[in-house]
Amino acid sequence: MMTTISIHVDNKLADSFLHASDDKKRQLELLLNLRLQELVMYPQQSLLSIIDEIGEYAASQGMTAEILEYLLDEGKATRIFRGFGTREK
Repeated sequence: MMTTISIHVDNKLADSFLHASDDKKRQLELLLNLRLQELVMYPQQSLLSIIDEIGEYAASQGMTAEILEYLLDEGKATRIFRGFGTREK
């Protein structure tokens, strides 16, 4: 069973959602439903726990302290992550 709730979002986000296709809206609603479940129904992780988890994942993918230092020193991280998650699939 599903229930409708109202949440406050900024105007630009609301406009983008309202003008999205029905298929895109369904996808977003599914993602939001899953994320809200995660946030509300499960114990919250501490920030340090999340940072540790991200660090472990990055290390498993080959990230080293040297690579991270290089990215941060050169300002490359900003260029790499600019637009992250904004591409349409």
